[in-house]
Amino acid sequence: MALPRTRRCPVKWFICVLTAFLFGCTDNAKYKEIEIGYRGPARTDPFLAANRMLAKLGHTTHASLRLAECIEHTGTLITPLQSFHTRGESDETLDWTKRGGHFVLLLAGGESWRDDWQEFDLSALWAALKKRDVPEQARLLKTLNIGEITHGKSESTDVKIGDENLKCNLTGSMKIESLPPYASVRAGENDKPSLLSYRFGAGRITLLAHAGPWRNRTIGSADHAALFAAIIALGDGDDVWFLNGVRISFWKMLWDRAWLALCALALLLIVWLARYLRRLGPIALFKTESTREFSDHLLLTGAFLWRHLEAGVLVRPVQNAVRTAARRQGWHELDDEFFKHITATTGIHAERARAALTSAGPTDSHSFRLIMQDLKKMLDAL
Repeated sequence: MALPRTRRCPVKWFICVLTAFLFGCTDNAKYKEIEIGYRGPARTDPFLAANRMLAKLGHTTHASLRLAECIEHTGTLITPLQSFHTRGESDETLDWTKRGGHFVLLLAGGESWRDDWQEFDLSALWAALKKRDVPEQARLLKTLNIGEITHGKSESTDVKIGDENLKCNLTGSMKIESLPPYASVRAGENDKPSLLSYRFGAGRITLLAHAGPWRNRTIGSADHAALFAAIIALGDGDDVWFLNGVRISFWKMLWDRAWLALCALALLLIVWLARYLRRLGPIALFKTESTREFSDHLLLTGAFLWRHLEAGVLVRPVQNAVRTAARRQGWHELDDEFFKHITATTGIHAERARAALTSAGPTDSHSFRLIMQDLKKMLDAL
């Protein structure tokens, strides 16, 4: 006698493994604190801390996206180099500076979208792969006698402003073609300073190679806050304008901020194409044994017409064949004598034969089968 088949229940094994795992766990967990950066206004405004510090010192601070709004009155203008896109913007700013304004230019790192916690900065890689210099920014640098901007690591630098000796961590340097004779503030190497401030007409120009020391994350370290306050004090007036006119394309911003997701999406797309692409090699030879018979084509055609409620198209050819055969023998398909002949030869009632010959197409399969059987008998009898 055959024994019944048995199957082991996987639930018991799962309970055993889970029990062993739970008893093997310990409570020696280790926690690590990771900084993820600012959220809220500090994330979108990299100089929010500097702005609030100036407000406590008695300055009137403003944030704007339009240069014309910033240079209506005398004061201090703080802006990254990337805010200048036309020749008129740089000329108007330099004329405003000559009339007594304080122009603080951040040559790099002043963009609001830049993340200070991003360890792997792809912006430098992007600039190396696809370098597109804005002509107006290059012209402004040439006007200010700046030949080259280098981005290095942050280094401790002594900065002397008046009677103050400050310790700051400055990043990068700028090559000055001809140093101005009356530079009141200079930090770094003589021909490649990181910070430079000098008189320009009735006003003042301050150049900072990288805005890192004054951004939210680092302004509280070393003497960065004191340096920022001392630089602002060199200008005339209490109004301080922060201009953020940086324009960035959507694709560049997407690459800088979401490069990891884009790489994963591209890899997923390649895998999907490799899995579902129609052909990844030479075209296969056509197999002759896979051809269909003519009856198969008729069957598929009939199924298609029946599915689309076109039964009349299937019945009409057989009806025409019956009419043609009757006319060859001298019968008219609508005469009573013709149907009497059909009844005598096939046994089909006259009214039933007339209905089959004049049907426009049945709607159900049973009626369709009966009509086709009657038409076949009539055709065989003729």
